[in-house]
Amino acid sequence: MTTQFPSQRVPLRIPWQLGFALLAGIAMFFLWKEHRAHILGVLFWLLFLACPLIHFFMHGRHGHAGGVGPAGEGAEPPERTLDHCRHRGEDT
Repeated sequence: MTTQFPSQRVPLRIPWQLGFALLAGIAMFFLWKEHRAHILGVLFWLLFLACPLIHFFMHGRHGHAGGVGPAGEGAEPPERTLDHCRHRGEDT
């Protein structure tokens, strides 16, 4: 009885996404370890600079047009709905 062994071994292969994720994780660990003070010092300014963007995208479509129509004529303001009054903190 003879036993046959494979003549070639298959090399260990991992998907490139997993390899990249591991490499990125190691890099982030060392960046955090060495530059923690710089990273935490910048977080406040990133939040502060994000405020105008947040305001623009979150409040941009409320219909606060100031009562001016498309032709520049004064238009009557839209009726105040219950939702709009709650948003502004007013009672109906």
